[in-house]
Amino acid sequence: MRRGVITVIARLAALAAAAIAIGPLPRAHAQTGVPVLLLDGRGWGHGVGLAQWGAKYLADAGMGHDDILATFYPGTTPATTGNPAVRVAVYGAPDGQATLSFPDGGEVRSAPDGEQAPGFPVQVAPGGLVVVRFDGAYHVSPVVTSQAAGEPVVYRGAASCALPGVTCPPPGGGGCLVCPPAPPTTPPPTTQPPPSSTPPPGSTPPPGSTPPGSASAAGGESVSAAPVWALPAGSGTVGVVERGRHYRGAIEATADGGPLRLVNQLPVETYLRGLGEMPSTWPLEAIAAQTVAARTYALRAMAASGELCDTQRCQVYIGADRETAAQNAAVDETAGEVLTYGGALAATVYSADAGGVTATAFEGFGTSDGTYPYLTVVHYDTPDPLPWRTEIALSDVATRFGYPGTLQNVTVSQTGPSGRALAVTLHGSAGDAVVDGRAFAAALGLRSTLFAPSLGTDANPPAPPAAADMIQAMPDDAGALRATASRPGAAIALGLANVAGARAWARAALAHHPDGAAANLAASPLTWIAVALVVVVTAYALGELGGPFARDPFLGQLLCIEHRIPVLDARESARSAESAPSARRD
Repeated sequence: MRRGVITVIARLAALAAAAIAIGPLPRAHAQTGVPVLLLDGRGWGHGVGLAQWGAKYLADAGMGHDDILATFYPGTTPATTGNPAVRVAVYGAPDGQATLSFPDGGEVRSAPDGEQAPGFPVQVAPGGLVVVRFDGAYHVSPVVTSQAAGEPVVYRGAASCALPGVTCPPPGGGGCLVCPPAPPTTPPPTTQPPPSSTPPPGSTPPPGSTPPGSASAAGGESVSAAPVWALPAGSGTVGVVERGRHYRGAIEATADGGPLRLVNQLPVETYLRGLGEMPSTWPLEAIAAQTVAARTYALRAMAASGELCDTQRCQVYIGADRETAAQNAAVDETAGEVLTYGGALAATVYSADAGGVTATAFEGFGTSDGTYPYLTVVHYDTPDPLPWRTEIALSDVATRFGYPGTLQNVTVSQTGPSGRALAVTLHGSAGDAVVDGRAFAAALGLRSTLFAPSLGTDANPPAPPAAADMIQAMPDDAGALRATASRPGAAIALGLANVAGARAWARAALAHHPDGAAANLAASPLTWIAVALVVVVTAYALGELGGPFARDPFLGQLLCIEHRIPVLDARESARSAESAPSARRD
């Protein structure tokens, strides 16, 4: 009996101690709340031109791609074009080398067409790998151990091939897109041994194959003074191992006055099949509208500077790995279709969503009014304008913008025709400071400039967001982004950013969760006193630690809070992923 009474007393003491520790916390929160800036907005991106989610909803309502385009680019005229080549920077090699794979075989040339340097073309069997290195010259080294069976490397004489309908050279320089390499041939025995006796890497090249002062093929390595070109066999692909992607067409490895870069050159219609701008599950007419905008964007970029990038800064291009039946159908349905204005290709920029109202070119890019009259305010029906909220401590806002005093408030002091922030004013003890609306959104990683600020308090405000200026460039400026060619580590950096975001979300979740007070227990001395009391009384009453408390629902709830957070965070991440096609945030 005495033992049962002591057990009950011990249990009540534990619950009372926990109540003492937890009870005052809500009042402390109210007294010590940190001033925060609340930003409520909608849309995702600059909001100029076609809104991808808007196109989806209009297609769901039965609108065809021509009408969708006319909605978002009023005043433009449909036109048709051929199938010219485009050049897309797909990889930048910071260490000066890149590895190419040939799933279907192929070859590496010292020129896209015509006469080849000694040691070229380097023919690669299906499954082969080749390392391209630049140190002032271009070195091509086949990785024989990874080649498929058969003779993987064959040095042949000069090759040439013409591809009808493609202009050489394309705008911006570089060689033309050449046709697939010819099948392997047996070189004349007077200059090289037959394929069955191809010298393995590390052996001496055939006598007389390297004239003095020209490129060499010593040690299984071919060297060229000019950029080299990788071409797949037939309709196959060339892979870039460092990126984990495969591309149709040709891959040029060029230093071009700077670090080694890989540039994919291929017909625009083939390029469009490898875009990753819209989910393949969306309505065909929405994907078709996106495809026409993308074709127009790419060809205008080529006409302006001869190259574009493969990220959101231009257009998301993934290559052959992204080809889907829906994307191919959209390309086929709109073959050659473009938009023009005043007889020239239109600047068909686009974003993930405009929140129900598109922005002017001035609001999105700062361009002068009237430069792109078809990039104007358009109200469109949408059942979901993608609302969002961001919370930032006022002190973090001050730090981010270098405000010298105590920041007290933030207001939108000037808006554009669509209601987007053109100027944001910081109010505080050091006076007013005005920040450009686009710069404000980029510095705080906001989804758009279509937002309204307000003030609040939070005892545990989230960590300040990372800056993110991933706005799409005008096609006239796309060539200037060649330095942004994807580099290794980008995916890793993105992963770290996601982890940081998850941790910030977890802190916020704990702060606002009904059990959120538990997050602060460890920092309270009273907590440890209560814990010690529980341990002593329980040990005395039951003779062991744990006892009935090991199965106590209250304590179990406290212990399991951290295990619920990843589930909730995964749900939030999935919702966020659905809010922007292919992670496009411009």
